[in-house]
Amino acid sequence: MTYLDRLARLIRSQLPAEAQPPAGSGPLFRLYAVLLLAKGEHVTDEDVHNALAAWMQTTGGARTRRTGPAAGCWATPPHR
Repeated sequence: MTYLDRLARLIRSQLPAEAQPPAGSGPLFRLYAVLLLAKGEHVTDEDVHNALAAWMQTTGGARTRRTGPAAGCWATPPHR
């Protein structure tokens, strides 16, 4: 396990219990780990959305239904 994997696991552990990221989303959480290392507390919703968009474009990642944080949606709001 690499330092990125450890950070990715930590980030994933912060999701609400009802959140269910799709199978195979480990690389997405590694991208989030890179954001954490690069920007720390200055990561924005836009940064997270852009990482999600890049992962989805690269992998054909799961298409998730946007239901909002209250419903346990694990993805971020779209870029505005």
